[in-house]
Amino acid sequence: MMLLLSILALSPTAQAHGNGHGHAHGHSKHHRPAQAATGSLVVNNPSGRLVQVYVDGAYQGVLEHGSMRMVVNTGSHRVKLVHNGRVLENRSVQVYRNEASTVRVKTPSLGHIQVTNHEGYAVRVYVDGRDVAVLAPGESRSVQVEIGSHRVDMVDMRGHGGTLVTASLHIDGWDYAVLATPQAQAHHSGHQRPR
Repeated sequence: MMLLLSILALSPTAQAHGNGHGHAHGHSKHHRPAQAATGSLVVNNPSGRLVQVYVDGAYQGVLEHGSMRMVVNTGSHRVKLVHNGRVLENRSVQVYRNEASTVRVKTPSLGHIQVTNHEGYAVRVYVDGRDVAVLAPGESRSVQVEIGSHRVDMVDMRGHGGTLVTASLHIDGWDYAVLATPQAQAHHSGHQRPR
């Protein structure tokens, strides 16, 4: 009898169905891949101007007012904000795990005046009496100015050719003003228009 109990205790059947502490065969645990740590990237636009949002070169949409929140992996991300083709912001932003990093759309501190010479001779451009550019025949150039009101003169460079254009412009930084010599004045009155 003692011999029979010893044989049963050692048999594979007794071990497999014994006390329930053995490992079940045929059932493997599924391991999920570790998920990347994420945080939030928030673009805040109080301006009311349409701004295109890019993150790491990928277009995210247009934001006119309010906030746009994106869940991104932690680390450094490049945020570019564009208004009417003009880059307002293009910088790296660090995003931390379970935290929000915010980029705010700011009013531009500088504006632009697009000046064009449609004459067959060179023209000198003055902004508030300051010589800022010489335009060759057919040349167009963007002149950067501070926000506010400015007087622009486009002057014939040939001897006593005189002033071709005089205009008072208010620059707000969002749009750019367009100004050209008389041949194009019917099309470009000097008022700001969207870029």
